[in-house]
Amino acid sequence: QVMDGNVILRVYVAGSVAGGMGAGALLDLAYIIREELRRLGDLGESSEVHAMRLLPDAFYGIEHPRNQANAYSTLREINV
Repeated sequence: QVMDGNVILRVYVAGSVAGGMGAGALLDLAYIIREELRRLGDLGESSEVHAMRLLPDAFYGIEHPRNQANAYSTLREINV
C-alpha cells in the first residue's frame, strides 16, 4: 500500500493457537520476519507484521484433548 507517497509493506502470518506448528512458532516467526524486514532498510521501517490466529473452535468436529490447553498456553505466552 502507498500512503502519502510512502510504501507500506504489510506481512500477515496465519496459524492456529490450538497446538502444532502454528502455535509453537508464532513468536519465533514474528521475530524472524521483523529482522528480515529491518534488513530492507527504509521499506522495512515502514512495514507492519500482523498475526491472524485461529482458536480451537475453528476446528469444529476435530476434537483433540489438548486443543483448549494449547490455546490457553499460547495466548498466555504472547500476553493476549
